Amino acid sequence: MNDDQRVIAVNSSDMRQTFRQSHDFIFQSQNYTSTEEVIISLLCSRENVINIDDLSLDNAVNVVPNAYLFETDVLTTIFNTSAKNLYSLLHSATKNLMKTHTTIGTDGKTFEHENLFTRCVYDANGLFMVPSQAFYDRLFLSKSGFAVIDQRAFLDVKSNQHAMRLFRILSRFKGNAKLFPIEIKKLKTLFGVYDDKGNVLKKSYTTTSIFLSKIIVPALEVLSNSNVMNHKIKFLQDPDNPSSPAGLKKIMKGNKVHAVEFLYEWFEESASFEKAFSYTKKEAYDRIQELMKTKLSRQLSIEELHEIKHCFEVHEKFEYVNKFQREIEQREKEKLENKTCDEDEFSFDFMEEGN
Repeated sequence: MNDDQRVIAVNSSDMRQTFRQSHDFIFQSQNYTSTEEVIISLLCSRENVINIDDLSLDNAVNVVPNAYLFETDVLTTIFNTSAKNLYSLLHSATKNLMKTHTTIGTDGKTFEHENLFTRCVYDANGLFMVPSQAFYDRLFLSKSGFAVIDQRAFLDVKSNQHAMRLFRILSRFKGNAKLFPIEIKKLKTLFGVYDDKGNVLKKSYTTTSIFLSKIIVPALEVLSNSNVMNHKIKFLQDPDNPSSPAGLKKIMKGNKVHAVEFLYEWFEESASFEKAFSYTKKEAYDRIQELMKTKLSRQLSIEELHEIKHCFEVHEKFEYVNKFQREIEQREKEKLENKTCDEDEFSFDFMEEGN
């Protein structure tokens, strides 16, 4: 291990409820299994991403990857399994992640090899991982921003690796930002049918109808049917094609699918949502104590109500989650009624002035 490298030991109380991945990483050709997706998300949930614009060029290329030890209690919780099953679950997945990632040049005469991890060890202490410098840089050093991904929702759809992949892509665009229509070959590349150089990796999915019916539509169905996801994102029907699956709009050129647009909207959340879900359990507990004391002396703002609600969700105290959700709804209703009254008054005054 590098002398400058530190080992971060992680137990259940240290885990955050979101993880971040760079735009550069998300929008490249990928085909990870569900277990591999979870392992990478574990790594991302504990690392602080760095905007490369905030660093000098010299510092940006000399950020040493941390080593990580995910203790057994984290692994059993995150995979929802017993300790005795971890060996068989992790063995193949980490072996695949240790394999060299190869990119072939479009001329068929050049190639590039790259390791994702330089070391993975599983023993009684848990899972020890060291990402390669190149993989670390691509995940955490970026000029183009990061997606904040809800870990709980992500794990709820781990039965389908393509649903996990699609959720990561959609998580890059929230609020008013929308994912533009994606040309069909680019979409196939994102899901590993082609590599980033255009070489075929999965011949059976190059046919668009098969790709959509076997990969994209099932992924949308899994996301739509997730009880956790139903509180995060809503998939919309294509008004021009009511029989198409919710969330999917095919853009045609002649009689061929030229591009796909995903029709969705995120449920509106306070900006404090991401802040609250970046807390560890201890940090969420401390913030709850702080906000509850504040509540004794003044009314919490709607943003603070969102934050305390999500802090309770970190601890899975759903009776309090529901209590604060009701308070939020009541406050927002009052806010809307006050706004309506103000608009009526303004409208009346305007009409009086015009007479």
